[in-house]
Amino acid sequence: MRCTALFLAAIAAPVAVHAADLTSIFRFTADPENMTACIALAPQFEREHTLTVAGNTVQITGPGGLSEQMKPMKTNVYQTVLELAGERLDYVADLDAKTISVRGNNLGCKWSAKLS
Repeated sequence: MRCTALFLAAIAAPVAVHAADLTSIFRFTADPENMTACIALAPQFEREHTLTVAGNTVQITGPGGLSEQMKPMKTNVYQTVLELAGERLDYVADLDAKTISVRGNNLGCKWSAKLS
């Protein structure tokens, strides 16, 4: 009985980690508290982006050749770091909350979007 329970737990754990497949097309919205220096980055975020989830692979694509595979941070939360115009940008996709956010580490610029 104990071996059966351990076996079932071992095969169920990886299944629970996989997110449901989804493709979401979205546009980011700037945080109203962004400083004026963030306006220079706005054209990148105002255009369409796509988040694709296939099994345990999460990919973000967007204008200007953006195509990055995101890495898991915790269950159903993925992250990648990119640089744009000298600004280090942290992208975080929360699949449970159906949100994606971007935060610039130098200027503190923020953008967010709801995933459909």
